[in-house]
Formats: sequence, C-alpha cells, structure tokens
Amino acid sequence: MAVEIERLLTVADYETYLDTLLPEEATPELMNGGIVVAARPSIRHSRYLRDLLETINVFIHQEHLLGEIFPEVEVVLDNFTVLVPDLAYVALTNTQATIDEERIVGPPDWICAISSPRTRRYDAREKFLAYLRAGVREYWIVDPTRAAGERFLCYARSSAGNLAVLPNYQHIVGGPTQSLCFPNITIPAKLL
Repeated sequence: MAVEIERLLTVADYETYLDTLLPEEATPELMNGGIVVAARPSIRHSRYLRDLLETINVFIHQEHLLGEIFPEVEVVLDNFTVLVPDLAYVALTNTQATIDEERIVGPPDWICAISSPRTRRYDAREKFLAYLRAGVREYWIVDPTRAAGERFLCYARSSAGNLAVLPNYQHIVGGPTQSLCFPNITIPAKLL
C-alpha cells in the first residue's frame, strides 16, 4: 500500500485526480488528504466478499430491515477522506448519510473491511479511526486468512464516557451475532 502526500487534497482534487487515471489502474482512496493506493483484491478476497454480501443481503430481506447494502462503493466521510470499504450498509433512518448515483456521502451505519496481511494494519488503524471520527455505528474487520473462529473483529460505537472527546469503538463480544445493525445474524460456518 503506497501513500503519496504532496499537499492535502480535497474531495474535489481527488475527483480531478481520478479523471487522470487509466481504466486498468487501481482506484485509490483519499485518506486525510493523501492518496492511498491498495493492491487489487485476490480471488479469495472476492469470493469471501461475495459470500458475506449474500449472507447479509438475505438477512436484510428476511428481517425486513429498511436500508441498503453496497459492495465496494465510495464513501465520502469528510472533505479530505473518501474510502472504498468492501461493504457498507445505510439504514433508511440514517439522517447523516445520503446515497446518490455515484457514492455514499456521510457515515454509513455499518462498514465491513475484508482484510489481508497487506491491509490488516491500515484497516485496524487508519480506517478504524476515520470511520469512528465520521460516526459509523459499527465496523467489522474480517480476515479470511485467519483460522476459523478468529476471522471476525466486530466493533460498535460507544457514546459512553466524556462526550468532549472522541467516543470509542467497543469490541462486540460474541461477534456478528451480537451486531447492533444485524442482530442475531447467522454467518455460515465456512465464513466464520
């Protein structure tokens, strides 16, 4: 993962930069005003993403949740940060995020990053803080390369403590089944 920062870029600068890229080039992200280019996903990653998306989408429909889930869509968190999470869910009741034809603007309710050894640190540090600062309610970091039973790290936004400082993400004990956004979801054994 390469980070190139010459000056702080805004969302407008980022959009201009994207227009200069060739179609076969990897789409970068904008993190705190700097361009971040990640490796393209592997087949393993893509299969896992497909299966997890299908599981959550079925749950959303079965439980009649009012909202939408999106794979790999741009999420504008602020004027200096545009990320492309593996999965993002926006509830209909979310008044901070809007969905337009191109992207989500504002914090989704739920974000999922499917990590790899190359992205693990970025997902767990920089993205973790960016989503927390923006107001994302729940963040899952899933690593399909880890042993079964150790793949999911799930966090929920906490409003406890001093409100003058940034709230924390608290670890969701019990993982996805204790999710605030998808309560009692059943994740297939092959994904756990």
